[in-house]
Amino acid sequence: KYAQNGEYKKLRNELKLERVRQKLFSQNVSRLDGLYFFENEEIAHTALDRWNIPNKKQYISEINFSANFITRVDSEWITSYLLSDDEEWMTSYWAGKTLGEKPLTEVLACGIGIIQNTKLREQAYQNILEIWPDSSPLLASACCAFANQKMENIAMVRPAFIREQDKLVGQYFINMDDLNKNEKQVVKAVQQCKDDKNLPPIIKSFNPDIFFKLPDLESEKFEFERADILSIYEQIHNIRGVKY
Repeated sequence: KYAQNGEYKKLRNELKLERVRQKLFSQNVSRLDGLYFFENEEIAHTALDRWNIPNKKQYISEINFSANFITRVDSEWITSYLLSDDEEWMTSYWAGKTLGEKPLTEVLACGIGIIQNTKLREQAYQNILEIWPDSSPLLASACCAFANQKMENIAMVRPAFIREQDKLVGQYFINMDDLNKNEKQVVKAVQQCKDDKNLPPIIKSFNPDIFFKLPDLESEKFEFERADILSIYEQIHNIRGVKY
């Protein structure tokens, strides 16, 4: 969204936030790695009202989340200062200080979770059927493997930042390692779904030689060609030693 709207300052400051975290608050969960939560439904409703996006309330759901690490911060710093040229606020944000009298605490967490709202899960699955029907065998297999074989990384989609010459490129990748290494367990999980009459809908390809296709995520690719953003990215990359 930042790339499409030309909001380079927000991405630049997100990278600066990561630089501050690495230097001063390395124990905190990175905003580039973690997921974002609110601690209860009331705070989620308050946030969407404050951000003037009440139409998103239909997507609120409890998450059964198993967190490896958790960081609590006041999201009002982000709302008020993410476009700012001032960097002093970043230390206050990572230190967990509140901004003003009405803090809006968000939880940054690393781990894995299950969306408890069944209707939302069904809606998401239906969206995939409509956009990438040939990918449904892969998605159904992943759902069954997760549910019946506890394979948490099965066909997981991960985002990444990669430098390509003078560009910072954002792309999504599908981790197929678990599927390739554990085919027998996946087949067993799918069979169990069928036996339990819980196999998710599958749309077969018109091509008899194709069992499934990977979803085409090329449309989600984005690029930034700014020297300041590339410079900060290189700094946090060198500190951390890995690519995002």
